[in-house]
Amino acid sequence: MCSWSRDQRRPPGKFTRTPPDRSPTVGFVERGSELDGGGGHVASRSVQRQPDVLLVGEGGFADVAAALRSARPGDVIELAPGEYDGEVVVDVPVELRPKNERGTVTLSSGTGNTLMLLADATVRDLTVVGCAWGAAAVEVSGPVAPRILDCEVRAPGHTGIRVRSGARPEVSSCRIGPALHGLRIESAAGEYRRCEFADTALESVIATAGAEPRVVDSRFVRQGGHAAVAVDRGTVLSLHSNDFEGGPVASVRASDGGRIVITDATFHDGGGPALEVDDDGVLHANRIRIAGIGSEGVLVSGGEGRFTACRFTGTHGPAVWMTGGRARFEDCEAIDADHAGFLVVDGAAEFVRCVAHNNAGQGFSLLSEVTLTECSSFGNGQPDDVGQRPVQPAALSRTGTAVRRVGRDGYRTIGAAIDDADAGDVIEIEAGEYEEGLVLDKPVELRAAGKPGSVRLTYDYDEVLSLCADVTVRGISLSGSTWVANDVAAVFERCEFSGDGVSAGNGSSVTLRECHVRTVVIVSGALTMVGCSVTEAGVKVMHEECVVDLRDCVFDGATYTAIDIARGRVVITDVTVKRAQNGLQLYNGTVVASGLTIADSIDLGIDMHGGTGSFTSCVITGAGSEGVLVFSGEATFEQCQAVGGGSAGFQVVLGTVWLTRCLAKDNRGKGFDLHEKARVTTTECDSTGNGILDGIHATAQNPGRLVRVGNVAELKQAVEKAIAGDVIEIAPGNYRRIDGLRIRRAVEVRAAEGPGTVQLAVSRPVVVSAAATLRGIRIRGNFIPGLIVRTAGGTALIERCEIITNDGATVEIADSASPTFRDCEIKAGKRGVVLRAAGGRYERCRFVGGPEPVVVVSSTGAVFLDCEIRQGRNDGTRVEVDGAQLDVGSDRLLSGSVHHGESATVRLVE
Repeated sequence: MCSWSRDQRRPPGKFTRTPPDRSPTVGFVERGSELDGGGGHVASRSVQRQPDVLLVGEGGFADVAAALRSARPGDVIELAPGEYDGEVVVDVPVELRPKNERGTVTLSSGTGNTLMLLADATVRDLTVVGCAWGAAAVEVSGPVAPRILDCEVRAPGHTGIRVRSGARPEVSSCRIGPALHGLRIESAAGEYRRCEFADTALESVIATAGAEPRVVDSRFVRQGGHAAVAVDRGTVLSLHSNDFEGGPVASVRASDGGRIVITDATFHDGGGPALEVDDDGVLHANRIRIAGIGSEGVLVSGGEGRFTACRFTGTHGPAVWMTGGRARFEDCEAIDADHAGFLVVDGAAEFVRCVAHNNAGQGFSLLSEVTLTECSSFGNGQPDDVGQRPVQPAALSRTGTAVRRVGRDGYRTIGAAIDDADAGDVIEIEAGEYEEGLVLDKPVELRAAGKPGSVRLTYDYDEVLSLCADVTVRGISLSGSTWVANDVAAVFERCEFSGDGVSAGNGSSVTLRECHVRTVVIVSGALTMVGCSVTEAGVKVMHEECVVDLRDCVFDGATYTAIDIARGRVVITDVTVKRAQNGLQLYNGTVVASGLTIADSIDLGIDMHGGTGSFTSCVITGAGSEGVLVFSGEATFEQCQAVGGGSAGFQVVLGTVWLTRCLAKDNRGKGFDLHEKARVTTTECDSTGNGILDGIHATAQNPGRLVRVGNVAELKQAVEKAIAGDVIEIAPGNYRRIDGLRIRRAVEVRAAEGPGTVQLAVSRPVVVSAAATLRGIRIRGNFIPGLIVRTAGGTALIERCEIITNDGATVEIADSASPTFRDCEIKAGKRGVVLRAAGGRYERCRFVGGPEPVVVVSSTGAVFLDCEIRQGRNDGTRVEVDGAQLDVGSDRLLSGSVHHGESATVRLVE
């Protein structure tokens, strides 16, 4: 009888590397060797295994189920291109992905759920089709937190994704539809980001049975029924920064005791109400924009609604229609409705600082008793008795400023409205194309009356828009060049730019929110871009005074360089650059990048010729030449990847570079090409599958588990039982009376919902003695240090944390530890950070209060980069440094180093 092990049953050619034995550790025994002392004593050593890559198809496993039966936690299952039929049940934490690019693999099943996730698995870049009646294309069940990334989910006549029984998945950048129900969450939660829900016959999202999901930055288009519904008591559906287009019935509906919290949403081109509350539902809406809806904008027939800073424009029915229930409207506007602005037939309604103007019927049509506070009504087709104001050309709004209408029954040109406007006025423009060159020399707001892009402003002879005063521009398409003068603050929201560029002078401040930019942006002051898309162009930062903040933006097809930095300071967060000539070039100045993705650059991904760069969790794929090229300057790369480049992954010719836990994979040249004259430090980096060997390999790492905690006992238990690679997420809250946490392993401890949401009040310090990461946590100590980092192995990363004490030292670094503190705030009653025979990097940290914000005793090499000492309880006006070569810049900024063996105390002095 032959005995077959599980590994022996695996067909040949299924692994990218030879797998180790099934056991996570393997004992090697050599009789008579040094291991056993030559006397037959058996010794053993542990070897951590690398995750296996199991191939399905093309000579590998016959189907996905067979591969799953042989998979172990952390393995990767790759599917060869094609269609796979049959139910797939994932009950082990693996990654499931196509061997080639997205869209090459389709899973389908006509008998039950096509893909069922019962473990903390990752599924990416797949097309999943559900065909069975009453089943789902994807079902997530049980207390698990899988990730579904960049997938397409279709279930015509059935459910796309069903989440139940306490599951908390992360679903990101997926397209869901066509389907009967797009996403159904029952007694579960989860985060659903940047998804598109399209062609759903009934609900795109339905939350029920006490579910608590959160849908963010997503689009809802062509839904046949409701876009989002919450039912049942205990259900809370959170909707943030979403766009809703079309739909014959109510887009968002709360009923049967369900609760919806919705913020920063836009509704347009729909057939039914945008928001509906009935049957004991609860809906809280904040900063909502509704335009061009086929019926009423808001319908309240029961339950409870609260609406704050909302704007309802161009509805075919009343902007707001109440037939029952309770509702409060605060700082809301009803404009240009084909019926009344606010129509109250029945129910308990309260209006505070609300405005109704330019509606076909009454501004306020009140058939039952309501409460009105500081409300106004003007310019409507039928009079009412609510706060009558002058109509044309200037109608006073609730703030005492004027709303000047351009178009029907208003000004014929925008320029004429500007000429008559006073500081603080609003110039509202009806849909259409206007050929004018505008100079704004008074602080006003310029906005489209309809949906964004309905107003197009062109001019061929000079600047289409020249701003010489602080101006806000909303929803306007600008064709031509735009100029912001020196020392002017300009805000553009949901605008489009094309033509000869956007430029700004010295001392200016320009903010672009959710704008589409088709031209180059050049600034000499401050620039903030949030949620913008930039096509065939980029951003140039040319002056030392420039401060640029880029967040959640996409640059696509830049002709030259997408982000070009000659001088100044640039902060980049969650930005994607695609198909540019060069992704990012730095010649001088400072760049801090987190979550930067650069894909398919024609030439270079990141090109450094000087300055200082800090890159965290950045990915460069498919560069035509080097993924990262450093000719000079100083740079830190942490958990970054350079994959599939035409030359080296990371090439360092000159300069000083730290590379920590970075990966170079499948590049044609070396993974890491490090020249002799460069000063390079590599820690836990890995080079694999590259064209030329470079001798850099990482020790196999635990793939890590995600552990979520919600109280002190769970937190302490998770820290104590964690193994290297684990991630511990702390739910929002104030955690009191913590008698110390000792973090002895290379784990990440972070706030689940970002900085400022978690506070740890400790009676003994948090002690870190490993290469661990603390992210986004506030630590408060009382007469004790809040945080201690010690031992030579303590290369910890402390990022975006706040540590506070009322006396003594706030943070202590000791025993040759060399941590990195990044974007942290240290608030001290006496001493801030104390280094004793230790070093580390301190980047963009703020030391607030205390007579001795930074104390360095016998440093092993500490580097301070753009750290600021701010006045707290002390009124010092300058910084004094004793006994060390620590340069002090302007505005109390620290930069430079404390060298080996030196001592220094940095104080605020009179």
